[in-house]
Amino acid sequence: MQVAVIALLAQLAEVFIGNVDEINVEVKPFSVYTPSIRKQNDKDYIFCVWRRKFVRLTPEEWVRQNFLHALVEQGFPEEKIAVEAPIEVADLKKRCDAIVYDNTLRPVCIIEFKAPTVSLTQHVFDQVSVYNRRLHVAYFILSNGKEHQACEVSPTGYVHLPSLPSYQQLCQTR
Repeated sequence: MQVAVIALLAQLAEVFIGNVDEINVEVKPFSVYTPSIRKQNDKDYIFCVWRRKFVRLTPEEWVRQNFLHALVEQGFPEEKIAVEAPIEVADLKKRCDAIVYDNTLRPVCIIEFKAPTVSLTQHVFDQVSVYNRRLHVAYFILSNGKEHQACEVSPTGYVHLPSLPSYQQLCQTR
């Protein structure tokens, strides 16, 4: 059974993001995490521990699940991450791909995921900036599974970081 799951993961990774061996990232994607995947009506679904249900397995969802599990492996508390968190911005209902909270449940980071075929452009960054009008976090992280960008919000703008901050770093701000 485990061999079949590993083979399926390799196939999905190849379809969604290309050759996994060629990915150069700051986090360890696909390390220990073994997702629970099932097929229903010829569509694949992946179990999301944060939403406590199976969700449609899209390229973006593949990136989200693997990235978040890698963060948990690196010390981010699973219970301090909200997925598809609803927020309201200028009377519009939006959903953040993920929000990281500190120990007092204050939001400290917005994470935006894209499919591996979507470039992390200024448009993606602007999307997160809109969410931050409501949340006022100190950090943004963007990922398409192949590329990751992190930045810190400063009074004069945004500072791009050379690596992803740790959970402890996120919580020390403000």
